[in-house]
Amino acid sequence: MKPLIFGALAFLSIHYGWADALPPQDVNAIRSVLNASGPALSQAGTVACNTCESDKPACAVYTPSQAYADVLSEPLKFVGRQAIPGQQNLSCIYKNSKVFVVHEGCRPTPAQTLSVFFGTIISRNGGRVTTYIEASQRTYTLADANPTSGSEWKVESKSTPPFSGESWGEVFAAYDKGANDFSSPICYKTPRSESTTCRNNACDPSNDIEKTWNDPMSGDFKKVHDAIINASRK
Repeated sequence: MKPLIFGALAFLSIHYGWADALPPQDVNAIRSVLNASGPALSQAGTVACNTCESDKPACAVYTPSQAYADVLSEPLKFVGRQAIPGQQNLSCIYKNSKVFVVHEGCRPTPAQTLSVFFGTIISRNGGRVTTYIEASQRTYTLADANPTSGSEWKVESKSTPPFSGESWGEVFAAYDKGANDFSSPICYKTPRSESTTCRNNACDPSNDIEKTWNDPMSGDFKKVHDAIINASRK
């Protein structure tokens, strides 16, 4: 590589009489190339692509670990048990200063069993994370949150707009956009998907969804699940 650049300098010296007859910035640029130790070149003359994946775009989705940390950062306060537009069952809504949590289809009392756990965390700063467990038998358990349990086990992250208010309208608008706006960036993992599926320019470089889906008990999912199930309704 260096002989080629020296040759170029020689050509420029001959062509212009003296290399220093070039504009100083051009001379400095060529000299900087001589002294640089850039990426290796292959025999075909292209840059070796061993680090092409290192410069990922910023994530467009709110990841499970971020959502779980926000839920666990402060106690959840019960907002109410309300009907969500488009849903037949009532849902319990909780909040803290960072998130709203929608526990879809919650029972009138926490002691009553469920065949499904459907929890959605909506960040005030934008983004939502949904975890869904459907029982392989009659009543779901945390053992059903497992890729080999035979149950329906889903982890999903999606972009939604931030909101600052406390009104039902804003909360449900963010919830509804996440549920029904399929143009937003989204990443998800289900038993029917071979790997984490990301669409609409979403990215998850830490593979946070895959990790949560494959081994939910190794992270904060169980703590968040229990915090939602056992949250006070007073």
